[in-house]
Amino acid sequence: GDYELLEYLCTSAATLGECIHVLGRYYPLLIAAEMEMVIVGDRAEARFRIAPGLPAPDAIHEFGLASNFYMSILHLSLEGASMPLEVTFCHRAPAYADLFPQVFFAPVRFEAEHNAIVFPASMVNQPMRTADPVLHALLTRQADAEMTAIADSSGFPTKVRNAIEAEL
Repeated sequence: GDYELLEYLCTSAATLGECIHVLGRYYPLLIAAEMEMVIVGDRAEARFRIAPGLPAPDAIHEFGLASNFYMSILHLSLEGASMPLEVTFCHRAPAYADLFPQVFFAPVRFEAEHNAIVFPASMVNQPMRTADPVLHALLTRQADAEMTAIADSSGFPTKVRNAIEAEL
């Protein structure tokens, strides 16, 4: 499925920074969401949000950050790695907010400007232990082809996807 392609693209990337870039570029293969990396000084933020104009419950942002976090750390070289500095969410704290530090191994702040995992900027260059440049190049070509197919708004799958998104 599309998630498998996105996951393999991320895990075959050379570094954590490249993994985040892959998510940002190819998230539309999975859902209408955006991921970007912003570096300010010695802090990096992997920001996630559902595409503007698409209503989504707060739990979607929670799931998005948690799944991206775990997919990355499962394949990250842990030697010399640092844990997140904090995790932030735009929405108010839910009733189960006390569980979040256990999930992310970091302090969690709500009603923030972005949904983000904040980590030391040095982690951008942290190698993925499952990096595979040959596989990554092959999967990138496949993902580009699928992105082109999605961009063809006259196609039946795109019309179905648009209809489903409109009903969410």
